[in-house]
Amino acid sequence: MNYFNKKTISFIFLSIIVIFLIFLWRLQNDVKWQTIFDVSDQLNIALKGQIDKQKSDALSFAIVLSKNRDIIEALDKNDEDIAFDILNDIMKDVQEHTNKLVRTQIITANFYLFARSWDNIYAGMPLSDYRQDLLNLKMTKKPRVSIEVARKLSIIATVPIYKDGKLLGFVEVLDTFEATTSFFQNFGIDMYILMDYEFYDIAVLMQNNPTVGNYIISNRSYNSLSLDALNKIDLKVLKDQHIFIEKDRYIFYVQMKNSIGRDVGMFTFVMPKKNLNNFSTKEEENSFLINFYRKNFYDVMKKEEYSNKQDMNSYNKPLIYDQNKKRVSGIIK
Repeated sequence: MNYFNKKTISFIFLSIIVIFLIFLWRLQNDVKWQTIFDVSDQLNIALKGQIDKQKSDALSFAIVLSKNRDIIEALDKNDEDIAFDILNDIMKDVQEHTNKLVRTQIITANFYLFARSWDNIYAGMPLSDYRQDLLNLKMTKKPRVSIEVARKLSIIATVPIYKDGKLLGFVEVLDTFEATTSFFQNFGIDMYILMDYEFYDIAVLMQNNPTVGNYIISNRSYNSLSLDALNKIDLKVLKDQHIFIEKDRYIFYVQMKNSIGRDVGMFTFVMPKKNLNNFSTKEEENSFLINFYRKNFYDVMKKEEYSNKQDMNSYNKPLIYDQNKKRVSGIIK
């Protein structure tokens, strides 16, 4: 075998090795991205389940309050002080026995604040400028629960109050996202609830909150390292791609809409790369989010199916399929 034949064989052999290594690298990279997409989907499922649970609890409580005879009589007699005492006493009992702070308020049929459970300072304050969603509710006259921008970004369950067929007003249960945020923190994931800056003038209780790009942070507490990662990325790119990698962290996006389908902000998840394997198992029985979803949210999904038939729940069930990324992403309302 002459020198040129040896050189040709060596070149072919090296070319095969290079092609194999490139193929292996691409295969590993594809597997990695598929894992990231799977984790993104699991986060969507868990977020939906958590938000739906909060919605279900808030709506159930609001329906019960709307039937309270003392509340109905206080609203009918236009007695704001009695209404405040009733709400305040009920919420104190709830907090004492469940260790959960629940905030409720009563709104008149013409959109004035009648009473709220935590203070009686703002009774008589007009809400029409802050709560455009109430106009649609007055027309439908049906219970509703959704994510809304009021004086702050909240989950709000609103139920009409009637007496002898006459609409007296509405009772509302307001919930923050702290329970859902804590849920993800338990698994090493920082969740940020970001409200679009265009609602700055409406959300007066959030005007001193820190900002990220053109968004106002709704969280009470947050991880400064994860916040730094959010500040370093282009949120428009994150919104378009749904997944962003910033050095040692993965950042995920979920759309947030209100009851009329308007984009009001986004949910973002920041997760260290080292935690990826905790969420990426292919064995369904070991996938903690899928298992959690199956165990805890089956009843919530059945309730949603029923309430959709009754037009009581404003969750938008269809999912968006991103053909560029070949994955599914949810919309949380």
